[in-house]
Amino acid sequence: MEPHGHYPRISGVHRLLIALGVLALAFLLFMGGMFAGYRRARFEYRLPGPWGMHTLPHMLIRGGHGAIGTLKAAALPTLTLIARDGSSQKIVVASTTLIRNEWGDASTSALVPGAAIIVIGDSADAATSSAIQARFIRILPPPPPNYNAPSF
Repeated sequence: MEPHGHYPRISGVHRLLIALGVLALAFLLFMGGMFAGYRRARFEYRLPGPWGMHTLPHMLIRGGHGAIGTLKAAALPTLTLIARDGSSQKIVVASTTLIRNEWGDASTSALVPGAAIIVIGDSADAATSSAIQARFIRILPPPPPNYNAPSF
């Protein structure tokens, strides 16, 4: 038995094994964070076009056909969207339209009035540009409570 206050000596091999164990644990935690982050951001990697989610103002949407706003009415295949500037926009949904929400793929049943959405597509009527033929619809998560949206 060793006197009080003395610790047993740890050999060099044991120190090496402890250091390798700590490094392996740190590596596993890092990889777990990367996996969770990738799963959360998967939507941005699949967004059509080269710009990603952070630059979706109207002028950067390929071809200029897209809308961001709140869904007013959903009488499929036609949706009515109230844009951020207060204007109304008709959206035509086809069977080939990709619909996604925060967790992945969604169906047309998720398109309910009051939902905030982003639509990317083509002009349904090239002569008047009165409607958007949706290729992609992103259902946005609701804002946090007491959120004050920035004015544009």
